[in-house]
Amino acid sequence: MTAMKKKKKSHSTRLAEPAGYILLVKETVTVDDFRPFMTEAGLAFEIWPPVGVIELILGEKQSLDIETILPVDMDLQGSDEMDEALANRIDESGAVAGFYLNFGNGGYDKADALLRRLIEAWNGLLLADKEGYPQVM
Repeated sequence: MTAMKKKKKSHSTRLAEPAGYILLVKETVTVDDFRPFMTEAGLAFEIWPPVGVIELILGEKQSLDIETILPVDMDLQGSDEMDEALANRIDESGAVAGFYLNFGNGGYDKADALLRRLIEAWNGLLLADKEGYPQVM
């Protein structure tokens, strides 16, 4: 009988399902502060500052919608349990601003570099919008 080697789990930081993510940052930023990063990346976008929303065009039928959730609204899932878990993650992170990211039809690879740049610039982290809100970046 041959000895079986244990496979190491790979901790991939590539974005994939779910389609929703939460970007938490320790800097005071608004949707207007995304503008120079998206322009530098050469991405097409529309910003609606009064409502705190951005639509980022990632390709044909691919987009990323970004909505301000912190400090305005933390009721993402409509579930008290999920809201408490998110509130705990926000408290632990020390975030002062937060954004909900919703990918339409994929496009994760096209947004990866931009999200990494934002996280670096604003001392942030990216959480998956699923049970426990695990950190993905």
